[in-house]
Amino acid sequence: MKRSMVWTLLLMGVALPACRESASGPKFIAGTGTVHQGAAECSAWFVRADSGGEHQVTQLPAEFQQNDLRVRFTLHPRNDLVSICMVGDITDVVSMEKL
Repeated sequence: MKRSMVWTLLLMGVALPACRESASGPKFIAGTGTVHQGAAECSAWFVRADSGGEHQVTQLPAEFQQNDLRVRFTLHPRNDLVSICMVGDITDVVSMEKL
């Protein structure tokens, strides 16, 4: 009886950690793209990546707040935030430079 209890607890200890949520998605998004401002109902700033992705940028520095500005960027996805814009993923700027 004790042996089966030990094996059961051992198996639970091995199996349960596999049930937790894994962090999905990239830790950083890097590339080149174009900065643009959202429509009137969503005044946020976005980066449209050349690869086709759309990224809403939080706290974009003033020097980059220009429509059709070409940039090289590194962004950090923010899975803990939501937006009413419903366009692309929400990100923080890690680094950005004008092209």
